[in-house]
Amino acid sequence: MLALLTHDAPWPVRNGGRARLVGLHAVLSQLGSTDVLVAVNAHRKVDVAAPAVALPACTRSKAAALVGGRPRLGRGLLGPAAVAQVSARSDEVLLVSHSFLVPELDPVRGALVVDFPNLEVARQASLGSLVGRLESAKAGRWEPLVARRATLCVAVDQADADQLRDWGAGRVVTMPNAAEVPVSPPSPADGYVLAVADWEYGPNRASAEQLLGLDLPLVLVGRGSESFPGGCGFVDDLTPVYEGAAVVVAPATKGGGTQLKVAEAVSRGRVVVTTDYGVRSVPGPARDACLYGDLGAGARRMLADVPDRHRREQALRDADLPRTWLGAGVELLAALEDLLAQRAAE
Repeated sequence: MLALLTHDAPWPVRNGGRARLVGLHAVLSQLGSTDVLVAVNAHRKVDVAAPAVALPACTRSKAAALVGGRPRLGRGLLGPAAVAQVSARSDEVLLVSHSFLVPELDPVRGALVVDFPNLEVARQASLGSLVGRLESAKAGRWEPLVARRATLCVAVDQADADQLRDWGAGRVVTMPNAAEVPVSPPSPADGYVLAVADWEYGPNRASAEQLLGLDLPLVLVGRGSESFPGGCGFVDDLTPVYEGAAVVVAPATKGGGTQLKVAEAVSRGRVVVTTDYGVRSVPGPARDACLYGDLGAGARRMLADVPDRHRREQALRDADLPRTWLGAGVELLAALEDLLAQRAAE
């Protein structure tokens, strides 16, 4: 038996986090039937669509989840009944989608595999709030313990893999974010500057204010963008949005993990202009075709120099990028096969 334990329903895919969950499920499913278990809180409505199943809802309030040294996110999602249900299973592999779920779990019978799409110690600090700083400080204690507890850790890039090893993780593999999206044709000469994100997330809202001050033909897309000038709100099908864009800007200056929307933009064949921090989100084969540092200057350069922009877009279309989750998960799949072979030999 195989299982994926997560905090969000993977289907339907409506954001980058869910896309990665679907990717993890695709990799696990290469080895056999995989149950998807979703940890939920009784005070927050979550629609869990088949084939995922919801665990017994945790009844802790936000205030109660904050108390203690364990992560508030895990404490708010995994109550005693859910923990007992997970513990009673006899999975050969339990893949946990986020490190913050692990401290609530009792020891599991099979291999414990933990995906680190973000390092919580960094992501929580990037929120800038008092709660974020508190949770980051707590993560500085519990997250290295999770890395050491796991049979196998999965990092989103080499930088996070190195950090997990520094924390004492036994075996670490990388699974970069992938984008299973169509490749767009060359951008229109009069295209706009596109930014896609969850604009209700605090750091992203601050970035939106920065972008609006750059005097660019800017289009914002994503949850919460409708509250800004040029915002289109959430859009189900992003293909026409990207096809009308001349260039994509990614303004993140801090956070954890890598931004899947950056991988999506370059996979669609659009030049990304991002910050020095955002470089890590650009897949290696795409980095020479993108621009870094000054967002306004980079975007204006791409708007003005259409031949250079199209040359860079062609390089992105030709680049050897992780365009499927199974392709991105090759290293993870091999490690899981090794774990199952070891267990079979015991």
